[in-house]
Amino acid sequence: MAIATLPTLDTRDEIVFTEDPDVTPKNGCRGWIAVHGADVNDGADILEVRPLNINERTRALDVDGIHQGMLKRVMRGLTRVNGSNKSDEIRSWVERCPSDAVFLLGCYIASVTAGDDPQKSQAAFFREAPGDPGAD
Repeated sequence: MAIATLPTLDTRDEIVFTEDPDVTPKNGCRGWIAVHGADVNDGADILEVRPLNINERTRALDVDGIHQGMLKRVMRGLTRVNGSNKSDEIRSWVERCPSDAVFLLGCYIASVTAGDDPQKSQAAFFREAPGDPGAD
């Protein structure tokens, strides 16, 4: 019997939040989406994220509550904010970010870590019905 394992991807995605007033999604998706899936104006926050490796996945397990687990994922998977990779600037951005956006960013990172479509996990947050953009 084979043991199921999560894929470890070595990709980095640049993403934006559709609730940012400087972001207009092209396909009606909501939440965090790839930069190329939106019209992005100056002033938009552009993040670079990566999947977590096996050690980071273990440390991000949700033993302190669901939001704390998502915060751990975000702090490990968020590599750049608006072009900066300085940990103090990243931490400061996360602290100022609305909690629902942090939660969704954790969902996004968990999805790309598992090799899944991040729009599916975020669609549940917005309670989109099957057939809505981003819910399929």
